[in-house]
Amino acid sequence: MLTEQRSSVMKRIASVRRTIVALTDMLETSPGLKEQGGLRNKARKAMRQGGLTDACRMILRRSQCELTATEVVEKIQVSSPALFRNHKNPTSSVATILRRLESYGEAAPRVNRFGRRAWIVRTSARERDAS
Repeated sequence: MLTEQRSSVMKRIASVRRTIVALTDMLETSPGLKEQGGLRNKARKAMRQGGLTDACRMILRRSQCELTATEVVEKIQVSSPALFRNHKNPTSSVATILRRLESYGEAAPRVNRFGRRAWIVRTSARERDAS
């Protein structure tokens, strides 16, 4: 009973997050906001420094194909190597985050062409319902 409720709440949170991202992207294209430096830039200044989970989300969003945890680590090390400063095993940390994003409904597991577990960002409710 409680696990079903938790699952329902986590799906709702994921849905709200996707809605917020979509609205932010839509509003960011507004000419008035571009002149003011963009909505995201203003929001980022007000928020705390992004963490590893946010970096994983961004890497998945920008990717056109599924990524393994190792590939996500490599991409983060190129863009933000300081994020792994306090992690003994970055691949393990990223794999844990990717599984958590999967449980939130933000990422979908796949098997890549080498038979390894990989993730891709979920882009529609249809894909969420199919799994």
